[in-house]
Amino acid sequence: MRRRRRLAVIVGIVCLYLAGVGFLSGVLVERVRFDARRAAVLERLSTTEQRLHARLMDLEHRPRGRSGGLER
Repeated sequence: MRRRRRLAVIVGIVCLYLAGVGFLSGVLVERVRFDARRAAVLERLSTTEQRLHARLMDLEHRPRGRSGGLER
């Protein structure tokens, strides 16, 4: 009887360990996938920001007409 109870405790501990490892593995995989998506979005944002900055610099350096920049 004592041996059976001890075996049940060991099996329970092993099951909890495997469940914990499985949970942490799932969290790790999801985190890696999230970081990959986040990197892609940040790359698009950076590219768009650079294009906007270049466009604003181009507008700033463009010569203005006689109307003082209030052209229609």
